[in-house]
Amino acid sequence: MSETLQMPDGMVFAKTILSKTVSNGIYQVDIALVLHKNQYEAALFLNRQYKPGPPLPRPLDNPSAVATHWMSARPRVGFTEEETNLITDEVLSENRVKRLTFKDSWGAEMDDF
Repeated sequence: MSETLQMPDGMVFAKTILSKTVSNGIYQVDIALVLHKNQYEAALFLNRQYKPGPPLPRPLDNPSAVATHWMSARPRVGFTEEETNLITDEVLSENRVKRLTFKDSWGAEMDDF
């Protein structure tokens, strides 16, 4: 699987956490556990191409029964509470086991403006 994913330099594939087809049936979404900048993160791939975004799902402003959290800057991909828990548990557990400090600073530079 890692050979078919297009990843940025410095990102190392560990395993696939979740795969699904989005509701419109056109896009394959894969969430992978990756080692990036000395910590394990969740990375979103849309049709095997990396999409930048937060290292863990973020809550939606208006959650629904279909999606409570999102990942990827554009397009945003929604996840259920169960999918979110699976992704978060995998990332935080791997960092704990490897004794790495996890820091979610995605978007922090935008908060300074």
